[in-house]
Amino acid sequence: MKREFREVSQKATVKLADSILMTYMVSVVAQQGKIWTEDDHYNRHLDDMIFNTSMLQMFSVRKQRDKTLDSKPLQKLHERVVSDVALDVFLQQLTRSLDEDLADVDEWERGVMDGAAHPIPMAAVR
Repeated sequence: MKREFREVSQKATVKLADSILMTYMVSVVAQQGKIWTEDDHYNRHLDDMIFNTSMLQMFSVRKQRDKTLDSKPLQKLHERVVSDVALDVFLQQLTRSLDEDLADVDEWERGVMDGAAHPIPMAAVR
């Protein structure tokens, strides 16, 4: 029994070594571009699937973006929102400027009422 096991073990070792050597030789030839192994085909197929999925996703996003940009109600809403924001900013600046001018006028009037020697003339106030 032990002798049979040894013989089978030796034959299996030789066959295993042959199989490993053959796989290595095929991979060496494949690296030189002469043969494509199954792994290379699988990798290329997987790369192609990933690329196609990515392209479909990109075109889908682009199509949805174009639909959004071409939407008339959305354009009107955008115009209204931008106009409202611009008007708010303009009115805030106008209010600040008006407050400063009123403070200057109030200061000038106080100078006139208090009888200051040299009140600030209105032409000089801006």
